Amino acid sequence: MRVKLHNLSVNYPQKSWVSMGIPDSVMEDHYNQSGYITVLDDGAEPSRKFPAVFVDNELFVKASLTPFETVEGDFHQENLGDEYNQFIWSEWVADAPQKLLPSFSMGDHVSEPMQYFDGGSRPICHYRIEEANKIRTRFFYRTRIRALNIWIEGWIDFFHGQDVCNFSVRAVHGKVSDPGSRFLDNAPALQMHLGEYFTVDQQNRKGLRGPTWVESSKEWVHELVNPRTWERARVYENFGAIGAGPEGDFDLNDETVNKFSNLLARREAPIVGMAVDCWEGDYLAFGKVPEKHATAQQDLNRAFGEFNAQLNRNGDEMDPRPYAQPPNSGQTGEQPDFGASRCDLVVTMEEPWALWQYRFCVQAWMLRPYANKEPDGSPMNASLHNTTLYQLRPDERFSRNDMLGWPIPVGWVGGYTTSDDQHRSDNMLLGMYALTRDPSIRRTINDIIELQKLEMPWTIGYMPTPRGVGRVLQSLAHMYTLGFNDVLPIINRYVNAVWDNASFNKLPAGEDRTVRVLRDSGSKYGWLDSNGNAIRAWVCWEEAIASMGLWAVWQATGNTRARDISLILAETVANHAFFKTNEGQWRACYAVRWDPNNPGIPFPENSYLTATNDDVYVYSMQRWMLPSLKILSRWTEDEALKSRCDEVITYFGPPQNVNDAAWWAV
Repeated sequence: MRVKLHNLSVNYPQKSWVSMGIPDSVMEDHYNQSGYITVLDDGAEPSRKFPAVFVDNELFVKASLTPFETVEGDFHQENLGDEYNQFIWSEWVADAPQKLLPSFSMGDHVSEPMQYFDGGSRPICHYRIEEANKIRTRFFYRTRIRALNIWIEGWIDFFHGQDVCNFSVRAVHGKVSDPGSRFLDNAPALQMHLGEYFTVDQQNRKGLRGPTWVESSKEWVHELVNPRTWERARVYENFGAIGAGPEGDFDLNDETVNKFSNLLARREAPIVGMAVDCWEGDYLAFGKVPEKHATAQQDLNRAFGEFNAQLNRNGDEMDPRPYAQPPNSGQTGEQPDFGASRCDLVVTMEEPWALWQYRFCVQAWMLRPYANKEPDGSPMNASLHNTTLYQLRPDERFSRNDMLGWPIPVGWVGGYTTSDDQHRSDNMLLGMYALTRDPSIRRTINDIIELQKLEMPWTIGYMPTPRGVGRVLQSLAHMYTLGFNDVLPIINRYVNAVWDNASFNKLPAGEDRTVRVLRDSGSKYGWLDSNGNAIRAWVCWEEAIASMGLWAVWQATGNTRARDISLILAETVANHAFFKTNEGQWRACYAVRWDPNNPGIPFPENSYLTATNDDVYVYSMQRWMLPSLKILSRWTEDEALKSRCDEVITYFGPPQNVNDAAWWAV
């Protein structure tokens, strides 16, 4: 297995443990192994060996890199000796651990003290060991600023023998027992206090001030959220590192000089790393990573330049995040996270620096109001509530008795909205969890799952838009592949509802009724007949997206009903949503008219070839429709159908841009 590492500090060498997510198939081969990453320098024999340890679905590598250095190396199993058999605390961490537990303030209001919890009755405000292995000890903490109804939680990761520890902090307003509160208006800045110097990564992009030293309290203070109005259930998350220095006198020798240099390096940026050349075949539900597209290198160069510029640009927390869905997820057209999978700069281009960019972008999911809190500050537990949600938030039309603390009426949720079914896309969120196993990302995924358990069920005889079916199922299938087993009953319920309400199950008998779709009452906005009435249609690209989502479910769970429905829809798309012109060019339809007098019977070929008619609406939707043909081509035993699929796929060619590549990774 190969690893790629990059020291993002441009001015200092850096030595640090780097953790990275590992695909399941790789972990099966290397379960709990230890050894070295051997690095080739200038094509010569291996000159550097970095200790490496596999634990669960992570690989830990102790890298030592020069300023802004990038290296690659292979893993070789070997006995690391007694030094790495058990966790060892850094001397500079152990000499004053009380300086590493944060506190928080907002104006004159301060957070409640946290008690150490190690069993028994758990205090509301506490810290505890969440994980301990021979390389990392992870603490979880939770506190609150009671007067302002602000909950603060996060994780601090201590590494074997290392002075630098990583932290994340999540701040949320509101809880489910609130009497209908929605906003905290005109709140002062949220600040974090710590006895050691700490770095909030990419602070300029959020317009944050700090850090400053407060002599009277002997602590560093850094702004986490600048003054603003807080909306409930929205997570303001920050991540970074704490540098533990010596307590009292110390000898200034080569060792301490190197240790101080290391602290300075991490103030600039971390070392990031990834397992490379191992994600293809084991990435999320489809198993595929996006293919390198025609302009991949140019796009990579531009992305790196833009990232460096963004680091120095003064922004705001609520700014749109590159590569993530826009704040209002329901906007029409292509979106940066759409497709079968994302994170291509990492999994396809194998550029570890992009992990730091993507980690910032993932906060777009945290800013959506998903993080409802129970009265003790723990995440909302669906089993405790009799609530019906619509588009992942309470809706007074369905749940007047239990609104999870939201007011009646809820009103417009501005800024980052919850993601509606028809535009649901969690590819980066889930891809980054696979790549990092980050606990804060995991918490957001669990928040979404608890909301999904309470989502409004479909009524008998009702079929929502096929794209809403496909996009939700794809997201849930990705989650299941990552070990979030709670989603399986939701998935199965969705699939059964699709089967029960599908248009194709209501067709009259007859082999000639080959237009078999989920929904036959769609439309293309503005597509009108001669009388000005909307033309009833089946929407081709929506059926194709449904086919994708159902196929993801089959791949992830083995649900054969999902597979069968996916292939039914894919056959309809292949046979009746693409046509060849007289000039030999393939065209993709946006929508095809549904004939209620002959339900399921396709229109003749000349109906597609007529330039202006009421039977088909032609628009270039092939990017979103070709995945269903790729699925069908690999599965079908019908040689004529396979040949048709392959001819269409070949005509449109390999991916020309990043969006093609993301959609076609099925």
